[in-house]
Amino acid sequence: MTLETFVAVQLDGNGGGKRIEMGEAEKILRERNGMVWLRFNALREEVEEWLNHSARFDSVVVEHLSFDESRPRSLLFEEGLLLSLRAVNHNESKDPEDMIAIKMWVEEKVILTSRDQSIKSFDDIEKSLLAGKGPRTASQFLSSLVNYLADNTELTMDDLEDSLEELEGEIEPDDIMETRNQLTDLRRFALRLKRYLTPQREALNHLVSAPPKWLKRRDKTLITENIDQYNRFLDDLLFSSERVRMVQEDLQNLDGDQMNGRMYTLTIAATIFLPLSFFTGLFGINVGGIPFAESGMGFFSFCLFLVGFVVVQLLIFKRMKLL
Repeated sequence: MTLETFVAVQLDGNGGGKRIEMGEAEKILRERNGMVWLRFNALREEVEEWLNHSARFDSVVVEHLSFDESRPRSLLFEEGLLLSLRAVNHNESKDPEDMIAIKMWVEEKVILTSRDQSIKSFDDIEKSLLAGKGPRTASQFLSSLVNYLADNTELTMDDLEDSLEELEGEIEPDDIMETRNQLTDLRRFALRLKRYLTPQREALNHLVSAPPKWLKRRDKTLITENIDQYNRFLDDLLFSSERVRMVQEDLQNLDGDQMNGRMYTLTIAATIFLPLSFFTGLFGINVGGIPFAESGMGFFSFCLFLVGFVVVQLLIFKRMKLL
């Protein structure tokens, strides 16, 4: 699906909203007579040009919104809030751990968001606005977005938990290599999530410790609850890494047991056939005096001797409980 360059949504302040043309959005921004949410496609050059030609925003804001990658962070300015977050990637043919960068500039009446891929949380907020049940203020928008991001992350964490439980319960000796590869993928998945969720938690902590003046107490409390969710996510990721390590150790032990079993079988076979090789080599030398060399029953007698020798070996192994 093609990502639109500009998407403008006007909020009515009562939980509703509607899409408007970019020209109308620019007029609202100039006259400051309404609340607007602008979404940008960070990959388009037109976005940076529009931001640069707009006297409304500082150069730091322009650079932030047009920059491709950014670590989650929160910076408070006198005019507004500069915020970078990460969203779990739910787009088709994308891996969830390839998290999407969200860059935001939020004022009391203006919300600018920049991204390079479609984001489910943005779609959910717009649907709630169209249904008249969306955020009424920038404060509510911010807490709603953080909540949607946390909820979507929780879905991914649940998938990780289910995958681990499935692997723990179905360790098959014949599928050790495939299971090991799946565990490696899960561990890499958990590490990449942790890489972004840790600074995301710190960014949100900084947001609630140094909030903009328009952030309401209720929304601040909701964001704090989401921070607790991120704390739990990080604890779960740490526990998942330990579970992966334990399953890998179990696989290693199972693999070692299989290898020891094979080596034991080879040792028993070598113990049986080594004397036989000695006898056949001894009786096969081309010198005079070999027993049964002139007898017509010599070969048959020698074969009976070898069979009897093997039977005696097997009885000895059985008595010694080696078989």
